[in-house]
Amino acid sequence: MTQTELRQSIENISGCKIAHIEYTTEEKTPKYLGLGNVTKYVSGEVQVNFDYENAVNNRLEKLGEARTFVAGSLPFGAWVVPNKTFEYKGEYYLRYYQMKGSVMSTEYFVDGRPATATEIATIKAWKAGKSNGSKKQAAEGLAENQVMPKGIKFSNITAFKCGEIVYRAARLAA
Repeated sequence: MTQTELRQSIENISGCKIAHIEYTTEEKTPKYLGLGNVTKYVSGEVQVNFDYENAVNNRLEKLGEARTFVAGSLPFGAWVVPNKTFEYKGEYYLRYYQMKGSVMSTEYFVDGRPATATEIATIKAWKAGKSNGSKKQAAEGLAENQVMPKGIKFSNITAFKCGEIVYRAARLAA
């Protein structure tokens, strides 16, 4: 299966589904950390074809709040298939959500080698200092247990499994 076939298969999913995903991505750390090129490998269970606005309103309703949340536009890019795929600067992205209680395994690499314990601690401390959470959801009354949408380039996905959809990126010859 090619990346294009994977994208098309995901675009044809009906209903919210649980999937296993694996991907790599560059972690854009600031130069002052002195880490070099940082890559992270992520693996875990996620939800796809999840309706963001509906999910936030469901959580608000469970808190006894009104279903008043209206999702804005994407922070970047444009939907190809809403809640599934979007495009930005010629690249296609998968929209997914980490599930509450789901553990995403993350490994870090610095300049192509596994990161040391000190480097991992530096990366995690830097990430902890970054803003997490949605101000818009908090303003509506959902300060905890927020819905956290994520996007990953299809070109970064190394494995994906959801029902009959099974994808594993081809490995480069050594």
